[in-house]
Amino acid sequence: MLSVTAVQSQELDKLYYILGYDWDFSIPLSYERDLKSRKMGFEIHQSNLSKVYRFSEVTGFKFKKRKPEKDCLNCHQFYEFIHIPSFYKYDNFYDFTQSRNKETVYGLGEVEVEKQHGFFKPNVLKDITQLQMKSFLAGAYLEAGSIKGDTIKFEFHQALNQKLVLIKEYINTIESPKFFSVIHREDEGDVHGPTLLLVPNKILWDLFKNEEERKKALMSGNGLNALK
Repeated sequence: MLSVTAVQSQELDKLYYILGYDWDFSIPLSYERDLKSRKMGFEIHQSNLSKVYRFSEVTGFKFKKRKPEKDCLNCHQFYEFIHIPSFYKYDNFYDFTQSRNKETVYGLGEVEVEKQHGFFKPNVLKDITQLQMKSFLAGAYLEAGSIKGDTIKFEFHQALNQKLVLIKEYINTIESPKFFSVIHREDEGDVHGPTLLLVPNKILWDLFKNEEERKKALMSGNGLNALK
């Protein structure tokens, strides 16, 4: 499953960058049925155009702006990645389970929801290399990361199955940070995703800083030309 590529002098494993960027699956069956038979799909809002360019640069996936659709007020605000190879089927990388639980839904009260949950297959995580760990972290950073001063912040907007555990493990394996904290929050009865704060040492600082620098460069004319 190796797919190593050099992106602007930084070597990354494309597959693990994608897996780090991709989200943990715990979604209602009524929303997306039988994910294991489908290919991965990626959409990024137009307000995050630098992420669109960076994701395309690393993965090689092309993208296009979505068109307005009936009964979808904001579909035209998203870029979708197209012509994704069949290799990237969910079933190649995730095992799925199902559950049925009662949840509080806005406007409906307590209802029974059937969900499917995706977890990485054991072989995906077995004997993972440091390059693959760094690539996973870089992808996770593109999805949820930011830099303020000397602090890296990952802010997730939904509960996670495995990603938080893997991020913590890979960070500590590559280079123990100067500071590390995870904040779990619950607002008005709705569980939100965790926030992770760390002050990294040089290896991880360079990794995450490179993501920011590439996003900025790709927003310039020269950077955009590189994707044509």
